[in-house]
Amino acid sequence: EGARLLVIGSASPWVEGMLIGMGAEHVTTLEYGELQCDHPQVTTMTPDEARRHYLYGDFGPFDGIVSFSSVEHSGLGRYGDGLNPWGDVQTIGRAWCACKQGGFLLLG
Repeated sequence: EGARLLVIGSASPWVEGMLIGMGAEHVTTLEYGELQCDHPQVTTMTPDEARRHYLYGDFGPFDGIVSFSSVEHSGLGRYGDGLNPWGDVQTIGRAWCACKQGGFLLLG
């Protein structure tokens, strides 16, 4: 309860809804495509927006990271990202940098 969480990849906000239903304070969703969400506890952004926020110090820190069927697509070039055989590992590494010490990662 009261956690600030990062969701990586979201075609529809089912994970966000579950996290808020479980008591998350705020959920930030990172998605290649631009998403719109009117819920006051959800912020959506693209990777480019996340990079800018991180550089200005207002991305995170998060209590945990949640991703279902998304990270494994990083680096395959299907969503406008460049081809990169380490794309999935780098995505998790970047997210970890925005996570609090002792934070969690849930991959599904």
